[in-house]
Amino acid sequence: MFKLRLFLISAVASALFGSTGCSSLEPVAEFGKNASVIAAYPQVAQDYPAILERQRLYGDKSSAVSEEKVAARKRDAQRLRDAQKVLEAYARALGALAANDLISYDKEIDGLNQSLVDARLASSAETEAYAKVAKFAFQVGTDIYRRNKIRQLITTYNPAIQKATGNLVTIVDNGYLMSLKDERDYFDKYVAGPANLTTESSEGLPEIVRIVARNQDEVLDKKKDSAKALVKGMRTFAQGHQQLAANMNKVSFKETVNVARAYAEQLRDILKTLRS
Repeated sequence: MFKLRLFLISAVASALFGSTGCSSLEPVAEFGKNASVIAAYPQVAQDYPAILERQRLYGDKSSAVSEEKVAARKRDAQRLRDAQKVLEAYARALGALAANDLISYDKEIDGLNQSLVDARLASSAETEAYAKVAKFAFQVGTDIYRRNKIRQLITTYNPAIQKATGNLVTIVDNGYLMSLKDERDYFDKYVAGPANLTTESSEGLPEIVRIVARNQDEVLDKKKDSAKALVKGMRTFAQGHQQLAANMNKVSFKETVNVARAYAEQLRDILKTLRS
């Protein structure tokens, strides 16, 4: 009788929690965690309007640095921050769910839905419907229940994730990175070029100008590399998320976890670039 009870307890536990070998959600948690750290990278949005301020310091007085241009640049930077907030909040929620941090998870869903409204990627009515699907009905996070919630979360929010990523990529690729190139040109035109002309006959000064120009190039190259890493990271996250959403109900959850693991590793490598 005792052996029968042990067998029944074991069978119920196996049904509720699955075997640890194939149902571990750690790769999904890392996928979300890595993406959230990349999405939160603040320097690109902060630097975007500052580029025009630096151009003014170089001596540019053209319409390219007018108050209207600065205001437009600030609006674009806000749109970039809005997209980043959506992606960061969602990735944190996914990571919290996979890590069984249910208290944080429900809070993250609230933050995510508000960021979607702020970014005009969803209406309040839409996010209310999202929340009903995403939030926990009770606070018992069995493995099977969490896996089902992960399926619902990914398929429900995937369209918003793709839109937010598209907004981010457009602003960084077509805006920020192009502006960095312009800044390099303006620096050469207003600072390095004139300085070279006026210091040709002054011993030692040409070398100083070259050092300053080289340092400026290094700073701009670092900014460019970081911006490209942000774009690559969010594209990788969106690509992995799309693959998960498309195959969520077509493959075993073990295969889903393997996909998350592969993309988590890619994001880990990209994160190293941002931290270097």
